[in-house]
Formats: sequence, structure tokens, C-alpha cells
Amino acid sequence: MAFTVNEINQEQKLMPNATLGFHLYDTCLSMERLLKGSMWMLTGKQVPTPNYRCQSQPPLVAIVGDSTSTRSIPMARLLGLSRQPQVELSLYHSDLECDVAESGAISSEL
Repeated sequence: MAFTVNEINQEQKLMPNATLGFHLYDTCLSMERLLKGSMWMLTGKQVPTPNYRCQSQPPLVAIVGDSTSTRSIPMARLLGLSRQPQVELSLYHSDLECDVAESGAISSEL
């Protein structure tokens, strides 16, 4: 993801007068870190205060979700309170036999 964003920013013809940015936060597979990181991204504070945003940076457009539904669903519920979009890299549910992305149900043309 970081490579792609940097490549887009270097090609001025794609998005003239605009620059994409990103922040990376590793949850280390911890639900606590996931929720704290989500609140940090929403509020801009290390000790988050719900419904408060303190950042001088441009607004957050979307957050890329965690790799599994076990962690991405609670994250989506938290982000939904602030109406913050969550982008999913893959879709998985324990009732399914396999990862939807692996099964080819998601078009490779997307």
C-alpha cells in the first residue's frame, strides 16, 4: 500500500495539485491495540476522547480494516459511530468455507 501511494504521488499527471498520505498502525493481532489504534486515528490523541478530533492534518478519508473479520467487525462498529469508512482487503466469515477473496468471488478487475 505504501509503495502504491508513493508511486501515485510521484506521477503528477494522475492527481495534479493533490497528494495522498497514510498512517500505518500495527495491531500486533491484539484486539486492545486495534481499538486503541482506531480511537487514535479518529481523535488524533494518544489518550482518546470519544467524539473529539484534534488534528491539524487533512481529514481522514478511510481506514483499511484488519485482516480477519474477528477483529475487523468490532473495528467497523467503532468506526461506524463516527461514520468513518472502513476499507476491507478481504472478506471472511466463519460460516463460509473459505476466504471470499481466495475463492475468486471478488473480481480481479477491481
